[in-house]
Amino acid sequence: MANQNLYRVVSHLNAPARYLTLTADEFCIAAISILLLAVSNHRVAVGVLGGLLYTGLKQLKKGRGPRWLLVLAYWYLPNSVTAIFLPHLPASHLRVWVP
Repeated sequence: MANQNLYRVVSHLNAPARYLTLTADEFCIAAISILLLAVSNHRVAVGVLGGLLYTGLKQLKKGRGPRWLLVLAYWYLPNSVTAIFLPHLPASHLRVWVP
């Protein structure tokens, strides 16, 4: 190989989009928790609930990407729920194997 800098593999090619160092699903939980902290009179309860939700989400994902929750929802939630956020996919129970 004549030039080693000609070919470069980027290590963050599949990295999810991050907002304030949080992935989109973690950011949603954090933003809702902060909004509820600003509005609610029960700041300790809302703070504990937000922390538990964030920790539970991190434990549920365990290093997997944010799309993993979408796949999990597709396979285990009813079609009436998944049709809202995945309208172009067929129901998960309608599987036909085509040889």
